[in-house]
Amino acid sequence: MPYSLPKAETCHLFDQLATSYDDPALRFGAFTADRLLAGLKPQQNHKILDLACGTGHVALSACQTLHTGRITAIDLSERMIDKADEKIKHLGIKNIDLYDMDAENLAFKSDFFDHVVCAYGLPFFNDPIKALKDCQRVTHKGGKIVFAVWGKSAFNPLLPLLKTQLKAQKLDTFIQAADVGMDAQQLQTLFKQAGLNNAHIQTHQMGYRLQRKADSWDVIYNSHLRIALSALSPQNQTQFKLAFIDSSETYQNEAGLWLDMETHFISAMNGGV
Repeated sequence: MPYSLPKAETCHLFDQLATSYDDPALRFGAFTADRLLAGLKPQQNHKILDLACGTGHVALSACQTLHTGRITAIDLSERMIDKADEKIKHLGIKNIDLYDMDAENLAFKSDFFDHVVCAYGLPFFNDPIKALKDCQRVTHKGGKIVFAVWGKSAFNPLLPLLKTQLKAQKLDTFIQAADVGMDAQQLQTLFKQAGLNNAHIQTHQMGYRLQRKADSWDVIYNSHLRIALSALSPQNQTQFKLAFIDSSETYQNEAGLWLDMETHFISAMNGGV
């Protein structure tokens, strides 16, 4: 598993990110939500639990399909929940319930949900096996547990560029907390350790072109990658930002900068063979 921050630090990070997490440079969130739900194919009356819901990408995608079903979305970041709530109220959606809750300690009765989904939250869990076991507890037998997780090449070329620039300035103390990509074998092993022996993985490229020069920095600063900048003083951040944007231009062409967003979609049937 990638290095994970203590819960309090994870909450603080995502509280800070809440107002900018829907930045257009981070549109992989919406793309991935649609792909995840398309693969799940829930029925109209299903109840779905969305773990680490962030600003609500998966929940909002699900409600377009589940006109008579219900989505329960949870997150430990209160500000992420608040942002999701703003969007839900603005759109007049009535079938999404939001809770400030820890995915490793689900406060729901057993055998309650038809499916459990999670987009990009797994690497931030301190005890992912406990979370996966709790997912099984709250899900009907035969229901699906589906996670989307960044692959090892996700955020290329920006993450390697960030690593190089931070290391050159001896400011790479927190880079491990930002580097959360996993390979398919790691995921398969994790699910087996949690008792989900029938997990199936599909890997898709959810990447896209960044058109604006400043988009490269927006990806870093408005995503979890901001944690890597923690050793950088506020006084030096502007200079660091300009140097990073200049370096990223090496990867730009007339079509823009290609942002790799390799994503593993791992699905297991609860109680399946």
